[in-house]
Amino acid sequence: MAFGKRLGGALVGTPLYQPFRFIYQTAFGRDAIRKRRDRKHFYAQFISPRDLVFDIGANEGLYSEAFCALGADVVSVEPDPRNLEILKKRLRGRKVRIEACAMGSESRTQTFYLSNRNDVAIGQGSTVSTLFPQYAENSDEGYSNITVQVRTLDWLREKYGAPKYVKIDTEGSDAEVIRGMSFQPAMLSFEFLPEDLSVARKCVEQLPDRRFNYVLEQQARYALEDWVTAEQISRVLEDVPKTVFYGDVFAR
Repeated sequence: MAFGKRLGGALVGTPLYQPFRFIYQTAFGRDAIRKRRDRKHFYAQFISPRDLVFDIGANEGLYSEAFCALGADVVSVEPDPRNLEILKKRLRGRKVRIEACAMGSESRTQTFYLSNRNDVAIGQGSTVSTLFPQYAENSDEGYSNITVQVRTLDWLREKYGAPKYVKIDTEGSDAEVIRGMSFQPAMLSFEFLPEDLSVARKCVEQLPDRRFNYVLEQQARYALEDWVTAEQISRVLEDVPKTVFYGDVFAR
């Protein structure tokens, strides 16, 4: 597996990457192929060709890749320079714009905590780098600090236009990101952690007139048969087992 990660990192962004990934995952990681197929099918429910999509917290670009495959115009936002290296290579030649910044409620510069946990598919980045010092303090792997530019969703809209869908996954900053949004996309999603719903509650409070559903981890299907109100989703999330690591709430 380590060999595949190293070789994938070397090939990403070249014409050989996708054939290598398919062959390698066919032999050693069929679950990854299934997840990629299911992810594309799920987002096809509300993303059409030429739709504008903001991927906030793009990491290495797995979701941006799916949005591009659906023909969307994608703006990918990622502050971690290690992830950015892979993101740029993965999305090379696709209809995507990349912003190397963090997102929040106002434009400013801020300390960003780079996690030492190397848990990405390829490269040396992390999925848990954060703007929030309390997240860093609770980490066993440790963090290093850099200074990043923080922008807002309103800034992105002014630069690129109004998106149909905004995906937010920012390791604790999701509510702050929504505070920087004065427009109303048709669909928006944010991450929730069953063991600590404080950020999710703040997100829901800012979206009182929307209807909600949620997805557990990478299951790529809605957990609820019917979409529910803000008050109802807050109660529903309380019942998600704490053994679930994370999920995404969708607000339409």
